[in-house]
Amino acid sequence: MKKRVSLLLTIATILINACNAPNKSEATKSANTIVKIIGDVPFKAANNYFVKNTYKDGELENPKITNQTDFENIFGMATTMGESGKPTLIDFSKEYVIAIIGAVSNKANTISIKSIKKTANRIELTYTETKGDIQSYSTRPFDLIIVNNQYDGAIKFIKQ
Repeated sequence: MKKRVSLLLTIATILINACNAPNKSEATKSANTIVKIIGDVPFKAANNYFVKNTYKDGELENPKITNQTDFENIFGMATTMGESGKPTLIDFSKEYVIAIIGAVSNKANTISIKSIKKTANRIELTYTETKGDIQSYSTRPFDLIIVNNQYDGAIKFIKQ
């Protein structure tokens, strides 16, 4: 009788520990969601996305994207191999995306966020666009960040 009770307790302990262990997708999610603060508004970088070829310069009238449909009209997922190869998850019920999209160029241009601050009813995002070397192909520089809905406001870009 004691052997059976001991065996049942061992099996129950193993099952409980297995249920509480983080799964692979949770580990990927946490590795892909590093919160940054440059200014007074925390944000996460949205990794492993690309601007679709159907996007035309100047088409994004409002850089604030608040729903999945609008997001998918402009961006596609760029999944790669490895643990950090999955696109960053975006929960549009709690977050929104700010997109900075540059013009197509044959130079290796990059966009870098310098600060993001909240002033009254506005989010001010300061960024730079660095001109790179000439390439044999064209690319479109862009940056995507994810902001919590508690930091709401109209977006104002300040290019340095």
